[in-house]
Amino acid sequence: MRRYIAGIGSLLIGLTTQVYAWDVTDAHEAYKHGHFTELGHMAQAMDHDLLGPYVQYWWLLSQLTTTTPDAVDIFLQHQAGTLVAEHLRAAWVRELARRQDWNRLLDQVKQLEQPSEDSLCFAWRADWALHKLDALAAAQDRWMAVRPLPDSCLPMYQGMVTAGLIPGETVWKRVRIDFDLRDTRDARLWLATLEHPVNEQDLQLAHLNPALLLQHIDLTYRQQRELALYALDQLARHDLDKAQDVLTTLSGQLPPGALAHAWQQVAIQAALQHDARALGWFSRAEPLSPAARTWEIRAALRAGDWPRVTMAIHALPAEDRNTPAWQYWLGRAELRTGHPQQGHHRLAQLALHDDYYGLMARDELGPTLLTSQNYEPDQGMIAMIHQLPGIRRALALREAGLRAEAVQEWNWSMRTLSDQQLLAAAEIANRAGWFDRAIYSAEQSHSLNNISLRYLTPYRDILEGYTHELGLDPAWVYGLIRQESRFTVAAHSGVGASGLMQLMPDTAQWVANRLGLHYHAMAVNAVGTNVQLGTYYLRHILDALNGSPILATAAYNAGPRRARAWQDVHPLEAAIYVETIPFAETRDYVKKVMTNAEHYAMAFENGHSMVLHLGTIPARTDLPLIGP
Repeated sequence: MRRYIAGIGSLLIGLTTQVYAWDVTDAHEAYKHGHFTELGHMAQAMDHDLLGPYVQYWWLLSQLTTTTPDAVDIFLQHQAGTLVAEHLRAAWVRELARRQDWNRLLDQVKQLEQPSEDSLCFAWRADWALHKLDALAAAQDRWMAVRPLPDSCLPMYQGMVTAGLIPGETVWKRVRIDFDLRDTRDARLWLATLEHPVNEQDLQLAHLNPALLLQHIDLTYRQQRELALYALDQLARHDLDKAQDVLTTLSGQLPPGALAHAWQQVAIQAALQHDARALGWFSRAEPLSPAARTWEIRAALRAGDWPRVTMAIHALPAEDRNTPAWQYWLGRAELRTGHPQQGHHRLAQLALHDDYYGLMARDELGPTLLTSQNYEPDQGMIAMIHQLPGIRRALALREAGLRAEAVQEWNWSMRTLSDQQLLAAAEIANRAGWFDRAIYSAEQSHSLNNISLRYLTPYRDILEGYTHELGLDPAWVYGLIRQESRFTVAAHSGVGASGLMQLMPDTAQWVANRLGLHYHAMAVNAVGTNVQLGTYYLRHILDALNGSPILATAAYNAGPRRARAWQDVHPLEAAIYVETIPFAETRDYVKKVMTNAEHYAMAFENGHSMVLHLGTIPARTDLPLIGP
């Protein structure tokens, strides 16, 4: 302890030792506004406070570019195993990269419990700088992953490309990945390392006016061919007919691999737009990437082509094929293509689980005898977990209004707990009215379950009052709120939605006007107001969309016009509608809301089957939609 205090004290040279009556909120404000001298006083004065480590962490963070390794090491040793130590170590890794202190950086990354991708990139940069080329296999694997590269990795990759450690053909593959991701910034980096650079004006044209570029493009050089593939993808997003015509015209000028890739990208856009030509275009694009294969499956589901569904799922890599989604649809396909024994067995395995596909599989198989044992944490366990330092810190941070820090501290504390301890923690959070953390902790449990903690029902009088008045299924509304906010009253999204039901300001204003209510933005977070406005809007879009909870759920997330646009011209099985929603966020959202609703229905002892919840989506109509 003396060494620790001395270490912290060494950072406070020139500061007075006068003690003030500060708290952690004052310290956080001082850190945010750059009042570091005052923050230094607080770090010294609050050393023994429960949240003192946070104040010292903010102080060290503010001094990180000038502090010594010894000062950092002392804090990390004294706070070993805590979240603030993990955060400071990650920040220290970034600073060591700036200092190019590569050996120390590698040692610090090894001690991170949950290294971020940035930290791993810094470690790879250290290996590169120290010529540990045999340690860069993971970096090369990351190069080929179909997702954007972290900025922290770019200097290393540029060096590897320049040194020839990433061969030219592999660079071309990365260019194509970046173009497919529409990441033209990174694509520019790698194109600049190759011969015959792409004209910047052409790159802009490919993005903004692809049809014009494709009228005059010279496909002599590979850069131009890759640019043409990107332009075709951009064109297909807005005009499939034009993309088909252009690709047919250019097909004789494209090598077989490039031509197949072009048809793949156009086919994906067709599948996203539910265009019936998608399957034919996928057939021209073999071999398909795993991402393209999933859209081939969805297009086949939409077309009712069960043999094609089976073939496409079997063509997936094993890691993708064995996910619950594709195991469910493979089981369904086997039932419909003359392999009932295989299909029943596959669905029976899924039915052991309580997730979306498990519930869907149970409905497909018929009534099951599965029961979920409910574990109730005992008072002794609850008292023990309540005394854990991380739990106490999380609750204190929440009490101080530092919600983000409180959530992170709580989650960090959950990582080492047993199932019994997790459910005890969930009960602690529930009693504190911290509903989102109660649900989070209950969901981390694997072998034990507590349905009432996983599917909390706060504000029940308010919610059931409005749902009864509007004729809405309370289980469905609870399922939606659980997904939207996890019952956090003051929840705010990055796009401006707020409250339990995450209402956008324009929507809240529109509903208030319809109800003749005086609306002001500050009131929308009040539980009663938020639920009143949100349930009215949910009833409105349910009525506007043929009374389908699936369409209304999709509309609540993505907007009524999109939900209607995704309908077919013929009635469609709702499960297929859900699986073929082109927005991954909305597709996942609908699955989670309906799963929540099923569990709430069972908890309310008036359970509906998933089939009744999903049902059939009616054919699309052209009736006008009213509302925001």
